[in-house]
Amino acid sequence: MRLVVGDKIIADAASDGLTRWIRAGKPELRLRANSLEIVGAKYARNSSRAWGQYFSFIVTVGRQFASYAAAEDFWLSHTAELSSGAEGVLKYEGILGKLYGFENAALEGVKPVSEIGVSTEIEYTFRCGRPTEDFDSLIVVNGAVLKIGEFFPYIKANL
Repeated sequence: MRLVVGDKIIADAASDGLTRWIRAGKPELRLRANSLEIVGAKYARNSSRAWGQYFSFIVTVGRQFASYAAAEDFWLSHTAELSSGAEGVLKYEGILGKLYGFENAALEGVKPVSEIGVSTEIEYTFRCGRPTEDFDSLIVVNGAVLKIGEFFPYIKANL
């Protein structure tokens, strides 16, 4: 289970040790619509435009911490890290292991949804371009995320 936008890893169950689950709703397509009043007509002429359309995508991540202090420290440092923004290709891997991608994504909002004991749910809202299958895969080795695109890097392991 991973959530990555651009080069920022927002959640990665394989390496962070905190992520317990990730849930995402279906992306909503948002279109620009215009109304033009017609003189003498009862109803306006409505039309949607292809320009300015985007997908709204919301992902909720559940994390569990060792203590209340650790949860509070994570929230403050995590939001400080994301305050400069995050943009690029959004990669989302859900609980079933399928990897989805969205072009031209930007983080729009981060908010805590619930805090029960040492468990927290954080909701991330993204404004995205169209869904894509053309993106680099992610491989995690010893906590480091490797991007595999046009080439496969050589990994030298100390045995």
